[in-house]
Amino acid sequence: MNPIAFGGAIWALDLSDLRIVALPFLEAFAIILGGLVAFLASKPLDLNKRAQSMSDLVTEDEGMTAIMRENSRLLGIDPIPIVSLGGSDLKFWRSKGIPSYYYGPMNHGMGTVNEYVEVEEFIHIVKVHLLSAYEYLTR
Repeated sequence: MNPIAFGGAIWALDLSDLRIVALPFLEAFAIILGGLVAFLASKPLDLNKRAQSMSDLVTEDEGMTAIMRENSRLLGIDPIPIVSLGGSDLKFWRSKGIPSYYYGPMNHGMGTVNEYVEVEEFIHIVKVHLLSAYEYLTR
């Protein structure tokens, strides 16, 4: 077995199987291809530096923010609105004038090999999203 560190993971491999040896290279290809597609799509979608500098701050008086917070309180959690320094692409939607909100899981090892979401937390988030969408759309 030979340890290979690549793409945030340590691979312990039997290097005699060429299909396994190719995995880190396929991962690198996928990352590069994804970056290339994003770069090429940024021009026609006008995803520029202006969008990248916009804040993820949403004021408390905005309709959906209040609805999501109240539904979360009904389910036993009082979320605290914060400014997000990363972890979402909401700034791109907002740069197009589309109101956008993030209500999601806590950061448990985000971007690492041990990243996870607790099942109870996931179920809570789905309930809040469903209740909030229903309330917003039936106003």
